[in-house]
Amino acid sequence: MAQFERYNFKTIIAGSYYNGTNFTMYSDAARTQPIDISGALITMTMRRNFDLPVVFTFSNDGDGDGQIVITDGSLGKFSIIGTNMDIPAGRYVYTISILTYTDENKKYITGEWVIEPTT
Repeated sequence: MAQFERYNFKTIIAGSYYNGTNFTMYSDAARTQPIDISGALITMTMRRNFDLPVVFTFSNDGDGDGQIVITDGSLGKFSIIGTNMDIPAGRYVYTISILTYTDENKKYITGEWVIEPTT
């Protein structure tokens, strides 16, 4: 069964540098049992609305606009690496999906990210 977490990124200015974020995935609500994500495919997609096309992607497979790195797979830790956010200002929704090597522990993180216009 998929586990959903909610995280809203801090607002940043369009075209500015995003410093990155660290995540740890757990299998329990008490957040005591990390999920082994060693070798997993991790993808984050951003869009204006969940029904609209993707405008920015982070991934650990080299196909994204930005990069994700598994920092300690056995402890469920990964990082979204800092990058310039060259996307139009607006309110975005995102989903992070994690597909482990067993294909049975799909975990998702969702939330919002506001990109403000430059002044």
